[in-house]
Amino acid sequence: MLDLFKHRNEKDEGIGNIQGLFNDIKIRLEDTFALTKEQEANIRAIARDVIYAPSCASVTDMHLEVLTILEKEKVTLRFTNIFGNPARERVLLSCIKSHCASVQGHFKEAVSYRIV
Repeated sequence: MLDLFKHRNEKDEGIGNIQGLFNDIKIRLEDTFALTKEQEANIRAIARDVIYAPSCASVTDMHLEVLTILEKEKVTLRFTNIFGNPARERVLLSCIKSHCASVQGHFKEAVSYRIV
């Protein structure tokens, strides 16, 4: 009976090690997460739509508007793998800010080109 209990504990320890391994892999995968080209193209397109929209009064908070649109349209735009995971949401927000800054720069160039 004692041998059976000992053997069972060894099995449980093995399962615990596997669960720990899965947790480690999950953490490492979160650190290496990257957006797809399609997702980045969607971010850029939405940022362009937002900045050229007549309702756009300020470009400083434009990234928040882009994030809101992506969250509302996450199924259509294929962002379901991001929302609900804080690590992936941080990567998304960083990418949104980067694309918004780029779109803002192009917008400023377009405005200054038309003025001059």
